[in-house]
Amino acid sequence: MLIVATALFERLVHMAHCPDASDPRAPRLEVDALCRDGDLDGPLLLTVSMFRVFCGPAAAPDAVAHLRRSGRVVNVDGVAHVVFPTWTLSPDAIVEPPRR
Repeated sequence: MLIVATALFERLVHMAHCPDASDPRAPRLEVDALCRDGDLDGPLLLTVSMFRVFCGPAAAPDAVAHLRRSGRVVNVDGVAHVVFPTWTLSPDAIVEPPRR
């Protein structure tokens, strides 16, 4: 499964789309968004409810249960999130140096 985050703020994915919903037990997150200081400081978080929409009603229960067993579901402020603990910067990413 490929999920593309198009808006995030302080590690929380606010907007995303899912161009490939195959294999929801192994979701991968790509970021195609303008990121500022603090947005990528640690694991990225996608709400379980948004993840369920991307999976569809038939696949969601099994996929979420698998991610829970794998330790990939965490509660933040009382809301369940799928955690994406690692990320790498794409070689073609546009990175602006900090302004001074």
